[in-house]
Amino acid sequence: MEEVFLKLTEKEKQSYFFKYIINETDKYKISEFIKFLSHQGIKYFLLGLFALHLKNNINYINEERYKYYYTFNVYNSILNKFKKLTVELKLDNSLKIADLYTYLLWNGYFSITRENNFVPDNRANIKGLYSYDLVSGVGLCLNHSDLLKDLINACGFKACNLVSEIHKLERRYTPDIKRDITNQPPEPNFLITKYRGNHLFTLIKDNNEFYIYDSTNLAFYKIINQNRCSIINGNGEYTTFPIESYLFNLNEQSKEILNEFITERNFTQPYTFLDFKKNFEEILETINNNHKLIEDYYKDIYDNLFSINDVIEGVKKAKILK
Repeated sequence: MEEVFLKLTEKEKQSYFFKYIINETDKYKISEFIKFLSHQGIKYFLLGLFALHLKNNINYINEERYKYYYTFNVYNSILNKFKKLTVELKLDNSLKIADLYTYLLWNGYFSITRENNFVPDNRANIKGLYSYDLVSGVGLCLNHSDLLKDLINACGFKACNLVSEIHKLERRYTPDIKRDITNQPPEPNFLITKYRGNHLFTLIKDNNEFYIYDSTNLAFYKIINQNRCSIINGNGEYTTFPIESYLFNLNEQSKEILNEFITERNFTQPYTFLDFKKNFEEILETINNNHKLIEDYYKDIYDNLFSINDVIEGVKKAKILK
């Protein structure tokens, strides 16, 4: 790793050593690399310590997540049944799948109450399992992106959560999805504010190209570089924080795409504004023509949703009693 590091440009070095420290499992190799960084200057040494701190937080969150390992099969059943639905609807790309998810999300198909309320209150916020809160009818961008990430991965594409800094959005096209939401997000999850960013959306890799999908804001973004993106169905550029995003990508699939993203240098866009608009309109038509199939999906996963809801209600009660 040391030899590779020395050959990198100044711009590349930070991404590479964060990636190395966070992914390496050998503690001895990590400590040796931190020592190596100390000889490269105080800046790299301090950043190396921050990477180690980030890694420790990731490990802690993962431990908390695995306390609920007994729910994983139930959750995976929801994902696999969604994959089956996309096959039955003949959805052949990740953008159409993300559009279908967005419709189902805002129409309450992942909730036992058939609601999706954009509120910060009454959430269990189980570390590493943020999508679970959606089953009780509440959620923010953190919860929305977390479920989409898992569904995209289950369908054979690649996706991960990506931390960003977004304020007011200007859209020139908004899909016909009813939402009770303003453009200004409420207070974000504490893990985001502890580092940087106020928003979470989904980074997707399709046909070896990256794009960003925002199921919360009904938006679609072009990647400029690892730290900048621009909204395609609107106007504006925004900051992204891929390193901090490791906190929200604990499984190997999502970690893998984040690893690929932070060292990519040439970004091309797989879909255009017209693709986004056309795909969404086609999905809405497909849904209207297959309403029974959509309702059958909800009936099929209801028991799974109910099981997860029991768990999160228990977590919320335990928090109140503390």
